[in-house]
Parts: sequence; structure tokens; C-alpha cells
Amino acid sequence: SAYRVSFTATREADVVAEVQTLGGRTLRRFQTRAQGAAETTILWDGRDASGAALPAGTYVLNVTAQDDTGRIARQRLPIGTVR
Repeated sequence: SAYRVSFTATREADVVAEVQTLGGRTLRRFQTRAQGAAETTILWDGRDASGAALPAGTYVLNVTAQDDTGRIARQRLPIGTVR
């Protein structure tokens, strides 16, 4: 299964999203550029950085966006997966 997270930034920003265990270990990292008022989507296939399928469970998606002025916004989202 694929998991989709979409958001709209208020301005252009560099975005880093990390899928983590509840204990904070990073399993997968995504980087993209948000284009202001346009919707940005992160698509996660349920796999870790090495391509191994992760077991069903609860994970956390930590999203950090930094605009060109250095302002930072963070969001932490729980993700429940099923197989």
C-alpha cells in the first residue's frame, strides 16, 4: 500500500519529511521543494530506506519546511499502516 500526505505551504520552502518509529529512529527520508500556494504531496510506499517492507504498525511522519528567509515550520503526523 502507498500512503499519501498532501499539504500546502504559505510560501516556497525546502521540505524534509522523515518516516520514523515511535522511538524516533528514522526509517525513510524524503526531500522536496514546496512551491508556495500549490499542493505538495509526499508518497510513501511503506518501505524503509533500503527498500524493505515495514510491518504493519504506527509510525510518525515528521515534516520540516524552511523558507528562503530561514523561517522553519514543523508538523508531526501519526501514520497507521496495515498489510
